Amino acid sequence: MNNNFMQDWEMKTVGDVVVFQGGSQPPKKYFSPENKEGYVRLIQIRDYKTDNFKTYIPLEKAKKFCTKDDIMIGRYGPPIFQILRGIEGAYNVALIKATPTSDILKEYLYYFLSTEPLFNLIDSLSQRTSGQTGIDMEALKEYPFPIPPKKEQKKIANILSSLDEQIELTDQLIEKTKKLKKGLLQKLLTKGIRGNGNELKETKIGQIPSNWNLLKLEELVEIRSGCSPSKITFENTKYAKFPFFKVNDMNFTTKFLSKSKLYFNKANIPLMEKGMVVFPKRGAAIFTNKIALLSQDSLFDTNIMGLKCLNRNINNEYLFYYLMFIGLEKVADTSSIPQINNKHINPLLISVPPLEEQQKIVEVLSTVDNTVDNYSYKREKLQQLKLGLMQNLLNGKIRVEQ
Repeated sequence: MNNNFMQDWEMKTVGDVVVFQGGSQPPKKYFSPENKEGYVRLIQIRDYKTDNFKTYIPLEKAKKFCTKDDIMIGRYGPPIFQILRGIEGAYNVALIKATPTSDILKEYLYYFLSTEPLFNLIDSLSQRTSGQTGIDMEALKEYPFPIPPKKEQKKIANILSSLDEQIELTDQLIEKTKKLKKGLLQKLLTKGIRGNGNELKETKIGQIPSNWNLLKLEELVEIRSGCSPSKITFENTKYAKFPFFKVNDMNFTTKFLSKSKLYFNKANIPLMEKGMVVFPKRGAAIFTNKIALLSQDSLFDTNIMGLKCLNRNINNEYLFYYLMFIGLEKVADTSSIPQINNKHINPLLISVPPLEEQQKIVEVLSTVDNTVDNYSYKREKLQQLKLGLMQNLLNGKIRVEQ
């Protein structure tokens, strides 16, 4: 790579070199969850995240089609202006196909449309008035598009595509390790370290090893709830002691919760202490099975519940894994707004192994968690590298050898 100026690049606009085609769809009476003869898949924005809602329509009712390598744009949000590809079929009204002219390679266009400055512009314009929704197509078409020679386009696209392949491989390793953890949770928290070698006994929750106890959660923990920020003194400086979390701020991708956007220096209410198990107690977040351990004393809003282990016979990390395994949504009141109160969680039955076995179980599961964390860290670094290269390669700040 070298830092030559982009003397051989041509400045155009997105509208000069890209043709946009909106999607279409027949009435819902033609929708089918089964792929029958003479039907084609109807692609919707959500299909790029999950295959759980596959929909098919009669081929004669389909009007707009795309291939797996076509560039598709999410017309609506949130988030608006998603740049998508990878599915073949007919696409609906919420998607736009972006087709480059002969001046632009399709792979290069994909990365250009994915740049952060362009997303920020389209996103901000979609929110400028309460009545405006969707993409401002005029602004998109007028957006400046510096175009390198095709050989350079190809090399830039190859560099970024190579990083995408590494990110995808890392994602696969993360998912594979998570599946391993799920199997270990099932085995270790029902049969123990010795597995089928343990003598079992019947209990209210099924069979557990004969030397395990079955206790109510209220016998093991003290329950604490979060507070309103009005009850604490805000001081968002490097000297502030206590992080403050809202449900939406909490990142449960790792075992220990340690980052926040706000910090406070003083508190007039009990803290959630280091080592406590915390989880959402109200709203849809209950169904995401978000559970974490605290790596430091912290403060939470009123939608968070914390458990402090009081019984010397329970390891807080073991409790963390056990609650993750059973899924707290099972004890939630879902008759109106989903919620978990003390009356819901106090009677929860916990199978409790001897402390030594708890520790061994924790060590096995922690090793798997550490592996996921390492892969996640690698993925984050690859993503940062990709974003940095996109910023510099797609505007000519860094040139590739031709």
